[in-house]
Amino acid sequence: MSLRVTRPAYINAMVKRGYEADAKTGIKGNRREMRRHVCQQCHVEYYFATKTNELIFPWHFWTKDAPLKIENIDQYYDVIAKSENPFKADWIHKLTGAPMIKIQHPEAELFSSGIHARAGVGCADCHMGYVREGSYKITNHKIQSPLFQINRTCMSCHPLDEKQIRDRVFHIQKATANALRLAEGAILALIEDISKAKRIILAKYNIAETAPLEEQEKVLAAPLEKARLMHRKASLRWDFIYSENSTGFHSPQEAMRVLAQAIDYARKGQLEVQLALKHLHLSLEPLIGYGAVPLAPKPIPGRKEGMVPPAKLLKIDKELTQ
Repeated sequence: MSLRVTRPAYINAMVKRGYEADAKTGIKGNRREMRRHVCQQCHVEYYFATKTNELIFPWHFWTKDAPLKIENIDQYYDVIAKSENPFKADWIHKLTGAPMIKIQHPEAELFSSGIHARAGVGCADCHMGYVREGSYKITNHKIQSPLFQINRTCMSCHPLDEKQIRDRVFHIQKATANALRLAEGAILALIEDISKAKRIILAKYNIAETAPLEEQEKVLAAPLEKARLMHRKASLRWDFIYSENSTGFHSPQEAMRVLAQAIDYARKGQLEVQLALKHLHLSLEPLIGYGAVPLAPKPIPGRKEGMVPPAKLLKIDKELTQ
């Protein structure tokens, strides 16, 4: 028995980055590297190619043996948006008209810049701690958070007690959650400003808000192009951290850097709205604080309604806003 990579999309992406394919294991690597590869082939950002539905990882600008930066993924999507590639966006934002990218679950990408990755730690070291089965020492195949088995995972390397380790993890995750809230508020403010600007511009040209989108875009596309781009970039960065399942722990400093960029792009987007309106001799008072949180949509027909979060989680959520 041996570890092997079976996902063609992962093999293709890694070969393009400079790694070597292998007929037996998928990707050539030593045991430590393979303990990462088998997890990384799924816990990543990806998109489906238009028409063919081919699974593609946006790693063209992620160089071999280097940590990924969000700029690598952003640059990839920017390039194909201006190329003949038919994939331009995952969806068009209903309120702003921006072509948006939905980030999936980029654990591999964020982890690559963290201290554990630099120390040679693999996914299994933390999420599949060793257990004893008689005289055998094997990895625990009940894959779970290291916090459920701190003595077998974290304490294998860190000479601290369980409370110290748990407190450190929660400190990182709470700080990341707070930064996520700041980014969300800034992005919502940008969405409100763009939405208001659209109405103002349409009114200037006597175009009804119910007019066909093609007719609206004739007067909206040019003035709102830069603001929409800022919305796309801000949301991509927020989503990169939000959809990555460690709440920043896999790479705390990188997570905060990415969220700082998300806030910066959102506020720059608001400035672009102001400049666009100024050129048209129009004006709008920008939203300085947070944008309003939209109401939850109705459940999708045929789907069950979401569960009410436990009181313990609601309490944590409330504390983060204080």
